[in-house]
Amino acid sequence: MNRRIACCTNAECERCAEARGTPIEIAPLVVADIAARVVKGQQTYGRALTTHDGRDGLWDAYEEALDLALYLRKEIAERDA
Repeated sequence: MNRRIACCTNAECERCAEARGTPIEIAPLVVADIAARVVKGQQTYGRALTTHDGRDGLWDAYEEALDLALYLRKEIAERDA
């Protein structure tokens, strides 16, 4: 995805005004993302995510959080470069 990032908090900044654009409600975007992840998971693993599947959900989530931290830091480094 190509997203524009505001460069500052100045309401008069033309670059920021362009980046802000029209306000978008976030919750429906998250709901759509979850639905897409469910479909992708079913396609990848052949079934839905369920309880008692032999996996350690807490450990899986922790590893995903570590991945998130890496992606966030990468974006910060690229933005600040």
